[in-house]
Amino acid sequence: MPAVPAVIQTQIDTFYTTNLESQIAAWQATYLAANGKYWQGLVTHTTYPQDGNTASPDNLSSKPFYEALNWLQVGYPAPNAVPLPTPMQTQVHQYVTPTGTCGYQVVLRWQASIGSVIYERSIDYGVEPWRTQAWHIYNSNG
Repeated sequence: MPAVPAVIQTQIDTFYTTNLESQIAAWQATYLAANGKYWQGLVTHTTYPQDGNTASPDNLSSKPFYEALNWLQVGYPAPNAVPLPTPMQTQVHQYVTPTGTCGYQVVLRWQASIGSVIYERSIDYGVEPWRTQAWHIYNSNG
């Protein structure tokens, strides 16, 4: 039987802070210095990893039409050329405020196998703290 959502969410938070957070911050700083804005990344997985189990990301080569680089090109961890499997779908949104200040937001999602409920949280790295949201139900229809 799958673990309760709070346990899985804590596991995902730990995985993110241990394996991706500092790497995303480093490549975002480099990208900002070169481009005057942060990088935006589409979802890493086309389906949601379930119940805290890791899944290989299958969408790392996709990018928004206005971005020059995809996940792998900005530095997604791929030891021995194999992208790091994760227990969550990850997406990065970049933004520019009306005053011209740049920031970015990381969105994490996972799916519960029972009921197909999708959970989401977001973390702001910038000047719009309202973008940070605790884990909540994103979609209960699966």
